[in-house]
Amino acid sequence: MNELIISKPDDFHLHVRDGPILKSVLNYTASQFSRAIIMPNLTPPIRTVSEAFLYRARILNALSPENASFEPLMTLYLTDHTTPQIVKEAAESGFIRAFKLYPFGATTNSSYGVTDLNGLHDAFHAMEQYNLVLCIHAEIADPELDMLHREDAFISTHLNTLLTSFPALKIVVEHCTTKSTVDFISNYYTTHSIQGSPRLVGSITPHHLLFNTMKLFEHGKLQPDHFCLPILKSEFDRKGILQVVTHDTHGLFFAGTDSAPHLVASKSNQSGHGCAAGIFCAPNAVEFYAQAFDSMNQLNHLEAFLSQNGAKFYGLSINPQQKKLKLSRKPTQVMDVLEIPELSDSIRPLYAGQYIPWSVSPL
Repeated sequence: MNELIISKPDDFHLHVRDGPILKSVLNYTASQFSRAIIMPNLTPPIRTVSEAFLYRARILNALSPENASFEPLMTLYLTDHTTPQIVKEAAESGFIRAFKLYPFGATTNSSYGVTDLNGLHDAFHAMEQYNLVLCIHAEIADPELDMLHREDAFISTHLNTLLTSFPALKIVVEHCTTKSTVDFISNYYTTHSIQGSPRLVGSITPHHLLFNTMKLFEHGKLQPDHFCLPILKSEFDRKGILQVVTHDTHGLFFAGTDSAPHLVASKSNQSGHGCAAGIFCAPNAVEFYAQAFDSMNQLNHLEAFLSQNGAKFYGLSINPQQKKLKLSRKPTQVMDVLEIPELSDSIRPLYAGQYIPWSVSPL
């Protein structure tokens, strides 16, 4: 297959930051995707409906005229102090779709994150009542626990408890990175005889489909641009995820790029605070997903993964027929760098300056 036409996709896990970075990165996503779940981990984070309303307005204001139809799907940052009243207000807002659970210390800007899940039972019950989704960064942030094992530890320690204690709560395991995680999600669907839409699903990044841990050490050197959280996992895990996701027939997995732009100064440790975690993949995200599915000869499943599964889970309509993308097996070159003049810095995208095998154009 050398050409594929699909409904315009949705990105169900996206960081667009704020200020000059927001204005610089947003339209790369909006040109390829119709909608995106916007992550709330700004500094300070988006914790209330009023904060989300203002952030949404800034996002809409940053869209170029040709991308004016792009829809940001907002989330609130779950904290130890999130109340049922906050959940109720979020549900009544009409534009907030989910709460994001960051365990304290697990990733970028997680210092406001949750320290005790037991203290949030009332909030979780309210999410059930108002049909709001819980998106989870599923890692245990224990400094004594190897980064390679933090996701599996969260799944085995906390996820079953959440599923059992809150049987109507819809949950997304964000950016799944291990075979154990995708197997858990698949087995949960099978063993619980779910009718209709699944309640436990997973979002998948392009980089966790394409790379394993060794990408961090490419050419015998540490590669900051490939450092993300959750960290890239083993080849066993990468192949396991790729196999499950490209053969998914139940709508359990969908695209969530986790595109996370950081300035070069932050990625190269010029600040002296270590290398920031995050991969900026937005400019060519659809091409990367096509590359991954093509490697398994499963391009026939790509449209469901990109354009249908996530929308169905979130209760959204599928993007209309007049919104389409054409994917062509034609090499395209990724930009070298995205300049941010206002900050006297830049952002490097995934595969910066390299040619990739697929190209995308709107129809």
